[in-house]
Amino acid sequence: LSWEVTDAASVEIRDESNAVLHTSSMASGDFMLNVQADDTYTLVAINPAANASQELSVTLLKVPVINAFTASQTTDVTPGQDVDFSWDVTGADTITISAGASVLHTSSDAAGTVTLAIPASAVYTLTATNAAGSISRDVDIDVLIVPVITSFDADVVSVPSGGAVTLSWSTQDTVSLQLLDDQGSAPIVIAMQDIASGSIVLRPQVNTTYTL
Repeated sequence: LSWEVTDAASVEIRDESNAVLHTSSMASGDFMLNVQADDTYTLVAINPAANASQELSVTLLKVPVINAFTASQTTDVTPGQDVDFSWDVTGADTITISAGASVLHTSSDAAGTVTLAIPASAVYTLTATNAAGSISRDVDIDVLIVPVITSFDADVVSVPSGGAVTLSWSTQDTVSLQLLDDQGSAPIVIAMQDIASGSIVLRPQVNTTYTL
């Protein structure tokens, strides 16, 4: 706090509670103050004839507040699906939404919604920033893993009626597996231990197309 006065025998600096924080006989000067909260300070210039005063309000800049950060869907999201992220903050100059090191959206709006395509499970972070600092909040998005059939082969593609055909396969990220044919037969449910990689011997009686 700085002051400059004339015709004063002394000056006082007081806080909102009227406590005297500093006294000086100098006509001008500075006083360093560690501000912990919003306050109004009063400079009182004193001489035998009268006192004069002037107020100065100091507002402490506060870190932003995140009131809300939500996603329209957080579980069972399919790869590439659009998800709406909404935020409501107080006291922020800017907000960002990021996943890991990638910043996906930036805004100066205190509240808003943005639609993002979700490629994979990740933690999405809202960061609200002003000159006093930053604050963050996370939302976890769980994306369903699509099963992959990496191979599906037959050892032979032409056999006599009732001849043996060995079908073999390999898969990734698969929790259940069935083998179907185009003859209306009941599906063959593959055992759990054979889902990732396995084979089966079949004896078709007629031309048959098998689907894994």
